[in-house]
Amino acid sequence: MRLTKFFLFLFLFFSYTLCCFSCIFLEKTSRLRLISKITSFFSSLLLKVLGVHIKVRGNLSSKKLKLIVSNHVSYLDILIIAKLIPSIFVTSTDVENEFFTGFLSKIGGSIFINRRLLKRIHREILEIAKVIVHSCPVCLFPEATSSDGKTVLPFKSTFFEVAKKVSIHVQPVCLKYSDSRVCYYGDMKFFNHFWKLLKIKRIDVQIFILEYVSNIENTRHEMSNIAHSRILKAFNGEETCKDFQRFIAGNWNLRTF
Repeated sequence: MRLTKFFLFLFLFFSYTLCCFSCIFLEKTSRLRLISKITSFFSSLLLKVLGVHIKVRGNLSSKKLKLIVSNHVSYLDILIIAKLIPSIFVTSTDVENEFFTGFLSKIGGSIFINRRLLKRIHREILEIAKVIVHSCPVCLFPEATSSDGKTVLPFKSTFFEVAKKVSIHVQPVCLKYSDSRVCYYGDMKFFNHFWKLLKIKRIDVQIFILEYVSNIENTRHEMSNIAHSRILKAFNGEETCKDFQRFIAGNWNLRTF
């Protein structure tokens, strides 16, 4: 079973690479828009191969332009969000320099940021804003690292400034897995972790689409704090009873994939 999954992964990896490279001659705006859709399609296939079952609670904001923020537990987060919302992802220059994940991030159109170089931040904010306005939604992991899945780490507020720049609301989402073995953090090596992941027969994950955070009356720090609070409450199940009542009343959408 594990070998079968691995060979299917290799087939999807090479197919995805070929599709992304076929977009190389397109103008950047069109290329990113198409790559986000290609990534969404292949994410759906790979999640099936890995036995990932998704329950979606909530509805996306009706606003067309979106800055999506989420807690970060695993590389599976990217596949799950990409499946539901074709997006371009923000990641660090540390990932860019890694052999395999760096390659995938590059062909997937990721925006690379370096929080340690303050002189680059303004340019990076503008780059993210341009992608949102001209191409597709952008997903940001404000914890700036992945966690062990036990809680939601504090958010870095810097890139919430994007929402102020282009006058869009922030769409927070929360991911919660049933199996802690999916967590990928610290000094873990990708291939070692992925090989162990292939052994898991079924992975259940809930994704909460939470109420959007307004950019109008809130500063970037306030938007960051509000988004973190909503994600943390969903992660801890503090709103479970209230949300179940909303679901029964028909105001809370539940979908299973």
